[in-house]
Amino acid sequence: MNKRGQGEAQQLFLLFEIILGITVASIFIFSTVNFDSMSNTQKIYTEKDLNLMAPTLLSAPGEIEYQYSLKDIYKVESADPFQLTKTESFLALNYYNITLYKAYGSTNLQVAS
Repeated sequence: MNKRGQGEAQQLFLLFEIILGITVASIFIFSTVNFDSMSNTQKIYTEKDLNLMAPTLLSAPGEIEYQYSLKDIYKVESADPFQLTKTESFLALNYYNITLYKAYGSTNLQVAS
């Protein structure tokens, strides 16, 4: 014995569950594909890496040119110490290189993007 409207309510709940499932799945997929847009961990590790690499490159003898790969959402602000800024782009999957250069006998590190 089915009451009136019971069939429509089940279809409505099924539609709601499908929409909710698609929303949750898309959030999970987006967060795994582009995790850097939601977190600052990669930015912090990159800053630490660059700030540890600069004295190492300066202490090495000779002329050195090193290319460091960064994601598009990060921009280098200053070179001593390195500061990164994060843009508000949600889909930055491309990389670009910054070039760290030390001339022979120099005590300065030059940075070019």
